[in-house]
Amino acid sequence: MHTSEQSSSNLEMFGSLLRFFRERAGMTLEGLGGQVGYSKSQVAMVERGERPPKGRLVATADEALGAQGALLAAGKQLQTSRFPTWFEDYAELEAKAAAISMYANHVVPGMLQAEGYA
Repeated sequence: MHTSEQSSSNLEMFGSLLRFFRERAGMTLEGLGGQVGYSKSQVAMVERGERPPKGRLVATADEALGAQGALLAAGKQLQTSRFPTWFEDYAELEAKAAAISMYANHVVPGMLQAEGYA
């Protein structure tokens, strides 16, 4: 399994767990968002695995939803990347590469750019 697949599936699993505890507690997305300092859409993105939980979301949600440490334990196992999931495979290959050859017919790459173009 590639890094992006691992990261994505970890985030999706955490999101499913968060949704399970939120629904079990009878709380809405908006209600949980208000308690953890997220908007309704931000909580929904975490639940869908599109965004990693940040700040105190995991600890606050665990307490607010009565998860008894389950979200804390799952949060410790999250493997996240500083890159978007669609870019992770490329970044992993780029880090291992000895050289990179590319062809770009619509743009002039970095060091070749004239001042006016940049």
